[in-house]
Amino acid sequence: MWFIDFFSSLFSNFSTGTHKTEKTRHKLLRRIARDIKKSGFGKFYHPSTKTLLPAFATYMYLIYLYSGNYIGKGRQSKAIELEVIRYFLNSSHEEALEKVSYDYIKEQSLKLSPEMLEETHEKNIESLRKLFTPAWVDTINKHYNLIVQFTWIIGYDYYSLLNLFDISLRPKDYFSKTNFSKVRSFYAKEYIKDFIAVTAGLNKESNWRFVFDVLNSADTKKISMDNWLYVVNSIEKLKDSKILENIIKHTEDNPYWESSTLKPNVSIAFKFINDILNEAKKTMGQVKEENKNGIVDSILRDLYNNDLQPLSYCYYNPDLSVEFESHGFTGFIYTDKINHSRQFLNLYYNDIKQLCDVFIVHGVWTVREDCSSLSSALITLTSGYEALESFCHDFEDEGKLTQKAKFGLEEFTTKANAREKVRNFISNINLEAGKITVNILKPLDEIRKTIAKLNIESNNKQMVMMLNWNTLEPILLKLTFSIAQCEKKISDLLTLLNWYDKTKER
Repeated sequence: MWFIDFFSSLFSNFSTGTHKTEKTRHKLLRRIARDIKKSGFGKFYHPSTKTLLPAFATYMYLIYLYSGNYIGKGRQSKAIELEVIRYFLNSSHEEALEKVSYDYIKEQSLKLSPEMLEETHEKNIESLRKLFTPAWVDTINKHYNLIVQFTWIIGYDYYSLLNLFDISLRPKDYFSKTNFSKVRSFYAKEYIKDFIAVTAGLNKESNWRFVFDVLNSADTKKISMDNWLYVVNSIEKLKDSKILENIIKHTEDNPYWESSTLKPNVSIAFKFINDILNEAKKTMGQVKEENKNGIVDSILRDLYNNDLQPLSYCYYNPDLSVEFESHGFTGFIYTDKINHSRQFLNLYYNDIKQLCDVFIVHGVWTVREDCSSLSSALITLTSGYEALESFCHDFEDEGKLTQKAKFGLEEFTTKANAREKVRNFISNINLEAGKITVNILKPLDEIRKTIAKLNIESNNKQMVMMLNWNTLEPILLKLTFSIAQCEKKISDLLTLLNWYDKTKER
């Protein structure tokens, strides 16, 4: 029966192999027991009973005692992160950071055009980005993780481990007399494993001076490094002797046990860099907005003699436009031009017309075409103003366009096929508003150019465009609106609306 012999031989070999493996394991465990006795920490553990002795608890208690000075220190916080980063910022970093700060950008914005300011800012951001090299990033993260490791060790649960040896021990009691007794190692083994894991990467050669420099910078209460060096040296001795690993191996009858290691791997550098660059872009936007508002406010004060009443919007306005936009429509495009043009012409149209009429009716022009151009511009402006008033009237509270706009929004929300009708309404309204603003702003600009030339001529007492200044000056003096005022007011309006256009482009 050859197959019986075969299986007998197979199981015989298996049994022999298992016996040899078991024999090797016991041999290794006996060697571990001898190593524990011969080490400098032989009084920590009794192999035959698998018992941890009071000497072990006393040693760990001293580490606990010295670590207690730092409880609450080095907690991972924004302040600590900033101190670590600040520690490694050199003069080049600081100069580059200054160039993307609010104060610097604000100062430059008063010297440079918006385009040049933006171009310079982008170059400054790129220069700053290049200073944050991979080596700098690695240095920051490495040293921050040293602080993390510090927090792990001082934050280890020494008390729960020691409480196994002295049940009367109170938390954070570093002064009462201890009464440690022996404890079966089985009950403490998980605490010891945790301690081995969190201290695995500890190195007394690490830059601990840096850790304490940072902690002391971030905390008003100065802390000494001496106690910490005692903790580090005490743990290094345990690590070098392998005593804790051997205790675990012997306790679990497993000579092949290997500890797990925990190494901090926190990255703060990339987040810092991204935050700085994002803040730089945000700051640029803030300065541009402030400058725009400042310039707009200044223009408005000049335009309306520091007595600007709130702009009286018709229903062709930004608020109603937002309602349409929230439903996916284009919205109203010319709200600023329509409403500011209306307020401007309500205040100054009659003055502008009276001034122009003086030159058109009473002036003796050297080139008759110049008079025709001014007259034509005034006629176009008058026609545009009338169209504007009609348009705004239709957009008053009960105006037909207001009712149509509101009805379109209402219909759109209740009828699925109303979208195209609303889209056509908005498109037609914008087209009409665009034509009106062109027929106002273009002739205003033509009037401004002619008035500007006449203003220069009047001041210099020349007769280039007009031959009868002696006749015109008494008439002009009776007007409340001078040539210079007319030029300035129209220029302010055109500049204001140009700023709004630029803002929308951005």
